[in-house]
Amino acid sequence: MIHLRRDFTLIALVLGFALGMASLLNFFKFEHTVRGLQYNRIQIVAKEVDEAIQSHLAYSASFDESSSLSQLITQSLQADPIILSADIFGQDGTILFSSDKGRTSLSLPKSWQVAAEQSRRSEWQVQDGETFVAGRTVTNSFGVKVATVAVRYQRDAYDKVTSRVLIAMTQFGLMILVSCFLVAGVVLFVLLKLPRKVKA
Repeated sequence: MIHLRRDFTLIALVLGFALGMASLLNFFKFEHTVRGLQYNRIQIVAKEVDEAIQSHLAYSASFDESSSLSQLITQSLQADPIILSADIFGQDGTILFSSDKGRTSLSLPKSWQVAAEQSRRSEWQVQDGETFVAGRTVTNSFGVKVATVAVRYQRDAYDKVTSRVLIAMTQFGLMILVSCFLVAGVVLFVLLKLPRKVKA
């Protein structure tokens, strides 16, 4: 009987561990999907700014004198409420244009620069404190880097969704785990009573 109890306890523990790992992997998969969808949405705006820069380079227009570029970024910010700002940095990392006037004296943060350099594509992403940044490295027709586009967007909606899902998955997992332990307990109780009835 001692061996039977030990075996059932071991099975219950293994089942609980497997259930916990499966729930954790599902949550990470969900979190990655939500973050990716949000990032792809913001990258559309970054790409529009990239294309606008390419157009201005063709006409040798400077960024600070480009009213159409300013208008494009303003419209993009209005199109998606989670966007906080859109910045354009030059080759040396100094800011050339920003939709937020309070950021005009900033330079390209080191973490953004590292993310851009490590990315194998022109697109890159980085987490900056309580915000996410979707960036693009702008190159000319010769493949030379001419600017960096960085679109900052808030992560509040992302945090709220993932938090709700995590709580729901945890509650559901605990319910299943408790149910498994109850079923295992009932089965164990029946098996322990069975030999006594057979002897009687």
